[in-house]
Amino acid sequence: MRMKNGKFLTQFYKMDLKSAYCHTEGHWYHPLKGFPGAYFDYDGYVLFQTEKEFHDCPQLVFDRVTVSVKGSLSAMPGYNRLHPPPGSV
Repeated sequence: MRMKNGKFLTQFYKMDLKSAYCHTEGHWYHPLKGFPGAYFDYDGYVLFQTEKEFHDCPQLVFDRVTVSVKGSLSAMPGYNRLHPPPGSV
């Protein structure tokens, strides 16, 4: 099943986010452009309140065009499961 995009998920869960992206498996994303921002995977999300918090996160690897997650998003501290999960909406 194809997941909805970050904008749809932000509206669906009634979250006040400036930027949001999703990836089914939670391994790579586009860089967040505004804060607070979030990355979603199939079951939940990780919220970044500030740009500093985002760039200082040791589980993220930044290159020129993408952000990779070491391991998976669901293994990160601060991961929040959602009901219904993003992959089912």
